[in-house]
Amino acid sequence: MSAQDNSTIDELIDLADAARIDGRYDEAVQLYRKVLESDPNNLRAHIGLGLIYSFGYEGMFMEACYEFEKATQLSPNEPQLWIWLGKAYQQVAWLEDNQELLLKSKAAFERALEIDPNNEEALKQLRYLKEFGL
Repeated sequence: MSAQDNSTIDELIDLADAARIDGRYDEAVQLYRKVLESDPNNLRAHIGLGLIYSFGYEGMFMEACYEFEKATQLSPNEPQLWIWLGKAYQQVAWLEDNQELLLKSKAAFERALEIDPNNEEALKQLRYLKEFGL
């Protein structure tokens, strides 16, 4: 990929992020997907799509899981990515009454704690899951 291509991708990501933050989700999704056509391993595009899908965009909760799974593969030592993945698993687990996804959620939060033992969000989510016997 040339420096020109990287510049264009960075510009598209910036536009997509701005659209996401402004709540223009259709536009943001199109831009993130365009980035991923050129750069399938673009971490920011996977995160952006994961966030939009986790907001309930067109009922694409499971797609949020896929996007955050990819993000954790690309950047496995970033605890926030594991938090988002755990929350995405939780959303689908509650919607579909899926115990396996609750266990995956717990594992994601535990991974966040391995990276950052004082991560308050991971600790809070694990306490929440413990209330449900996990």
